[in-house]
Amino acid sequence: MTALLLAFLLLSAPMQIDPDVPVIIALSAYAGPVDLVYTAAGPERIAVTARSADADTPVDVTLALLDGDRLLAFDDDGGAAVSGLLPTDAHIARLDLPGAGVYTLRVHSFSGAQSGSVEVALAVLPALPPCAIGQQTITLARGDTFRCALNLPAGAHFTVTVRDTSGTLDPLLTLYGPAGERLAVNDDHGGADTTLDVLDARLMDVAAAAAGVHIVTVTDFAGAAGTATLTVAISS
Repeated sequence: MTALLLAFLLLSAPMQIDPDVPVIIALSAYAGPVDLVYTAAGPERIAVTARSADADTPVDVTLALLDGDRLLAFDDDGGAAVSGLLPTDAHIARLDLPGAGVYTLRVHSFSGAQSGSVEVALAVLPALPPCAIGQQTITLARGDTFRCALNLPAGAHFTVTVRDTSGTLDPLLTLYGPAGERLAVNDDHGGADTTLDVLDARLMDVAAAAAGVHIVTVTDFAGAAGTATLTVAISS
């Protein structure tokens, strides 16, 4: 391999990003996105921010997280919900990486026609928290997803309810089984419980087919921000 070819490969390879070490990249108009790569040692929960580093002419940043060709998460203007960020910055508050491997962070401008510097930062968050038995308050940023773990024996029956308390959410509730399979999903509960708003969500009397950790996720149907109560009741 010639020195010229080696230099070309090194220059064209995506830059590595490490937790808590911000990276500055340069976007060029009509040149396409810039990719960074992150190597996870195993299943991890991460947060990623891509913020314009140009105060005079800020870039309207977009951020995508990919596992190979599979899109895991995307954000355009998530900075609007985060103190210290511009409304046009991008922010993915919580993303659960499924396992060890190399993941791609793809940074671009919304129009593709802007040039400028962008600071990208990645943080590894604490492990998935357990779901509280009973009631807990949860907060969703725009485009955010709340997740918690529910460790259940086989045959356990339980009910999960999400009630909007901010007047801004249309909660979408999803349950995943121990193998990562989607077991149930509910948007508008459709029940006769008058204590719930028509847009609140409930999974009623679900039976755990297998023992193990079940994942409960809550998001907003349209990606709005707000607060809600998550109630988990185990009946057997």
